[in-house]
Amino acid sequence: MYHIFVYGSLRVGEEAHFRMKESTLVRQNCHIYGYSMFIQGDYPAVIADEGGSIWGDILKVDDKILAELDVYEEVDQNEYLRVFDDRYQFFIYISAKNRLPIENRVLSGDWKNRSFFFDSP
Repeated sequence: MYHIFVYGSLRVGEEAHFRMKESTLVRQNCHIYGYSMFIQGDYPAVIADEGGSIWGDILKVDDKILAELDVYEEVDQNEYLRVFDDRYQFFIYISAKNRLPIENRVLSGDWKNRSFFFDSP
């Protein structure tokens, strides 16, 4: 079993959370540091950023769910990368792109309460 941090459509109450039906919720609405959130197409993406922080949920998953999530997150198409965060001891999917446009940044770091760089005064 593994812990995974989800921050977008896979979170509790979001449109793709049904994919997590065989997982176990460990902690909801966690605030973690070391990442910033951006819009990548129609979905959120995070990149490593020591000055950033994001919100999400931690779930416990097995090998089967992890493999299904790799397909959903398009890991084989280099859309996202699944990485293990040693500090928090969980997997997280990050953008395969090292940089994303600043105007696509989700300032709150929370997909459920999103506001964007271009929304700021």
